[in-house]
Amino acid sequence: MTWRSLLAICFCASLAACGSDETPQSQTTTDADMGGQQQAQAAAQPEPEEEAPKSEFLADGLHPIEPAEPGRFRLEVAGEVHEGELSSCGWSMRTDEGANQDRFAAAADWRADDGRALSLEMWRFVSHDDFHWNANHGHESERVRLLTRTGGDDPVSMMVGIRPRPGADPLWRWGAGEMPAVRVSAQGPQATVVGELDGPATNGGSPLTGPFELAIHC
Repeated sequence: MTWRSLLAICFCASLAACGSDETPQSQTTTDADMGGQQQAQAAAQPEPEEEAPKSEFLADGLHPIEPAEPGRFRLEVAGEVHEGELSSCGWSMRTDEGANQDRFAAAADWRADDGRALSLEMWRFVSHDDFHWNANHGHESERVRLLTRTGGDDPVSMMVGIRPRPGADPLWRWGAGEMPAVRVSAQGPQATVVGELDGPATNGGSPLTGPFELAIHC
């Protein structure tokens, strides 16, 4: 073999070695760039929002107001005190078969000392079915309705509050309170309400409005 042939073989081997060095370096740089892009994209993705906890149906304690006797209610509003027997009172929990709400409801009809006939309705609902979570029904709903029966255009006063979805601010359609304005206790069961009653614009007569306290004992 001549010296020219040896020189040609060494030159080809040198070219092959250079080519093999460049390819891994170029690929390594590309992989690093891709990894950085993926990290940047992951950082730009918004974190999923945590689901707000559902409202508790039962309260830790009742309002510090004068309680009602078993089977009766006690209402203070507009400087008047009304006490009487309940016509209905009860509750149910979603643990009952087929129930998707926690519910407390009570009602009463009575005649005041001055002869006025009055009717009272109140409730607290907590719905666990998101199909009903809207501004009409809400996840949480509280209501007090006081009607004075005059035989004509009966004046009515109300407190109506709705929490559309878990964690949302309550919407007060009539009256006002601090939700839960209706506090329910398993003992009795009992409930107390503290808030304000308001008269809808379509009212007639003189509804009983303003700050009020209500105690219910089933």
